[in-house]
Amino acid sequence: MFKNDESAVILDRVQQYDEFYRGWRQRLIENQFRVSRYFGANLSDNILNLKELEVPKLEDPSEPERCTMPESGKDMDMNKRAERIRCLVTVSAFWDRRQKAADPRDPEENFALGKMRSINTENIHPQMISHEASYVSILRGIDNRFFALGAQTVKVREP
Repeated sequence: MFKNDESAVILDRVQQYDEFYRGWRQRLIENQFRVSRYFGANLSDNILNLKELEVPKLEDPSEPERCTMPESGKDMDMNKRAERIRCLVTVSAFWDRRQKAADPRDPEENFALGKMRSINTENIHPQMISHEASYVSILRGIDNRFFALGAQTVKVREP
């Protein structure tokens, strides 16, 4: 595959991802309004806090702490967690491309680039776990709110 063909494939994948991401983010915002309307703002703010809605810009991926965002924990809504993961993946891909373009005869440069990519890649997994735990927490909160509003719980009898 020629370099231009490879670049075209990469550009196509980036465009596909951007299209997916715009749709995902639009659905996230829509769901935030639904949850807010039916279950209250205290639950919906865990999905997306509209007062803090903004898209972090990734200007220079080589900056050391590029993906730092608000502190982890209770102040992190689903959107912030997703943005942090997106940033880490983008930066990891950046370091991967830099490492592939590096001079193979320069072990110091290759080692440094590999280390930077590895640090970013290692950070992705805990962020994914945190994102999933947050999602489960939101669903439990919605379920608890259903119960508090008088919804019946269904129990299946074992045969």
